[in-house]
Amino acid sequence: MSTILRINEINFKTKLGTEDVLSIVEEFLKNRSEKYEIDKTNILFDTDSHVTHEPVWVVFIISEKIKKRWPDAYVSVKISDKEGRVVYIQNDHGVVIEKY
Repeated sequence: MSTILRINEINFKTKLGTEDVLSIVEEFLKNRSEKYEIDKTNILFDTDSHVTHEPVWVVFIISEKIKKRWPDAYVSVKISDKEGRVVYIQNDHGVVIEKY
């Protein structure tokens, strides 16, 4: 069963740290056609993603263009703690919109 934790609730060893996760997201966003803002204050850890069945980090991002009209329309980038790469993106309704 999956448990979603805030950074301060993680009381076990993970392969990646928050700096690693942010670095992966920043590198991933460099290749996007739009500019995105990263929410660095709300990084989460999902112990068993229902999509990939592995631990993933959750980082919320929002398109700068979309933010002007819908300031709460964040999407979440999911990063595999095992592989250290982006594995999928979910929209603000929880629907997987991209999978890698």
